[in-house]
Amino acid sequence: MLTALLMFAALAQDPDSHGDLGGSTTGGSGPTDISIGDIDLGGPTDEGSLAYTGGFQQRSDAKVDTDAAITVNAAAGTLSVRCTDTDYLSTSLTYEVDGTDRGPMQAYGDGIHLATYGAAASGRISLTVPSRSTAIKGVKIQLTVNAPKNARLNVTGNGDWVQIAGCDGTVTASSKNSLSLDGHLKSFSVNAGNGDARVVVSDDQKLTGTSSITASHGNVTLAMAMSQDLKLVASGASMSVVHNVQGAVGATNATGTIGNGGPTLTIKASGDVTIKTP
Repeated sequence: MLTALLMFAALAQDPDSHGDLGGSTTGGSGPTDISIGDIDLGGPTDEGSLAYTGGFQQRSDAKVDTDAAITVNAAAGTLSVRCTDTDYLSTSLTYEVDGTDRGPMQAYGDGIHLATYGAAASGRISLTVPSRSTAIKGVKIQLTVNAPKNARLNVTGNGDWVQIAGCDGTVTASSKNSLSLDGHLKSFSVNAGNGDARVVVSDDQKLTGTSSITASHGNVTLAMAMSQDLKLVASGASMSVVHNVQGAVGATNATGTIGNGGPTLTIKASGDVTIKTP
């Protein structure tokens, strides 16, 4: 399933310049991969600021299991994964390329590719982008993914922030920058490369598997119920824990059991660590 919208608009001297809609797709039983078709860009480029914008919407051809193993890999932009009551994988992407030269801007837009595949026990979503010309002043890309609530997610964002919401399964996620995760989580592994990590284990959900949060250049905030049963190993520039830890809690470290003990939760941050209730 595909819809596409493209617009090339001059934000300064050429406000009425735009091209015809275009697009192509290859599908069948494999992944859906969209590339932009030819667009009439009009006359020569005027001096001023131009914006080349477009968007894709895709859905897997087949249904996926509620606990399917789903891999999401975004090479650029912001990434939002929403876990919902759905039987399919679906994606929505928008982009804006800013600059003063139509040629390189169109080439970048034409080079953006999104693939959405899903069938039975597995699924895959991939966003790739071309090399960026020096003539391009800025690029904004937003990818939104909808997946089943109990999906086993493996998410990688190599652009801006990553947000994963409403998930009830197991989640492995990494972001080049900040990352947030929430849901009735069973276990998780979260890595924020150059920003903060925030995890919310909703309501009274208890962790059932080994979990970890790492923020190599940022803070960690974890919200979970007081009724958790786990083993905690945490370190950071400062430590704040509202839960009763049977062990040692210092200014920068916390080690011990919460409740009756259980799976290990490891937290590492270069900044502050805050563990509180939702």
